[in-house]
Amino acid sequence: MKHFCLLSAFILLHGCAQISEIYTPSIRALTPDYARPVETSLTPLKPQRALADMTEGEQTIHASNGRYMKTVVRNGLLDDYADVYYPNGKLQSHTPLKEGFAQGWSTGYRNDGSVMSRILYKDGRIIRLQKIDEKGQVVSDVHVAPTQP
Repeated sequence: MKHFCLLSAFILLHGCAQISEIYTPSIRALTPDYARPVETSLTPLKPQRALADMTEGEQTIHASNGRYMKTVVRNGLLDDYADVYYPNGKLQSHTPLKEGFAQGWSTGYRNDGSVMSRILYKDGRIIRLQKIDEKGQVVSDVHVAPTQP
């Protein structure tokens, strides 16, 4: 059961189409995913809590596809950062966290290490999206306006 829960959380972090209702507001917010709508709701978000069997401190969560995530659990919340790695060990994305919420610039990387995307979060909400081409040029820069619930 432990591995199933951890794997489920990891898959959700990658924008899987089958998203758990419990983790939808916060786990989806951790992953650069341009397939989502460019709107964000003003409905209060809940901080991303660690899974019940996760201990305090640094954590590494492995998925069956070879990818893994490193984070910190503090006071029962994911905190400091969420770093997702490709199976080859290269960083896929880095998202700063503060008390369970994405906060600041999240950066997505291609397998070759070049920057692919940047998402600016404020209190767990996306406020800006940037898509970056292989030459390092920003090809899309979207400021997200919040919508009323």
